[in-house]
Amino acid sequence: MAEEKTSLKWKFKTEGSVTSSALSDGIVFFVSDSYLYALDAKTGEEKWKFKTEDKIDSSPALVDGVVYFGSSDNHLYALDAKTGEEKWRFETGGGVSSSPAVSDGMVYCGSDDNHLYAVYIGDIM
Repeated sequence: MAEEKTSLKWKFKTEGSVTSSALSDGIVFFVSDSYLYALDAKTGEEKWKFKTEDKIDSSPALVDGVVYFGSSDNHLYALDAKTGEEKWRFETGGGVSSSPAVSDGMVYCGSDDNHLYAVYIGDIM
């Protein structure tokens, strides 16, 4: 058996399993159950956490200081990446488990209502 050659820098305990993560500007964003967390990537210190009404299955997407993600509570969310403050939410007809894609002022996400949504960010902000 090979000897372990790396050392653990930190770990962070959650209430559920960790299902996805993303990294931007020294902050690691990750999903666990119905929470989106933001931690300092160097120290593991919690910056903020945001709770939705149901489980989060999508991976967060980060663009221009905003983190986008979907939840099984039928919403696509946009949060300020630094503070965790909700900027807006968009309701679909079903759970949003697909990971959003962001390009040219649009957020694209699929929903369990059998639709792909293209949401213009300018209409919401």
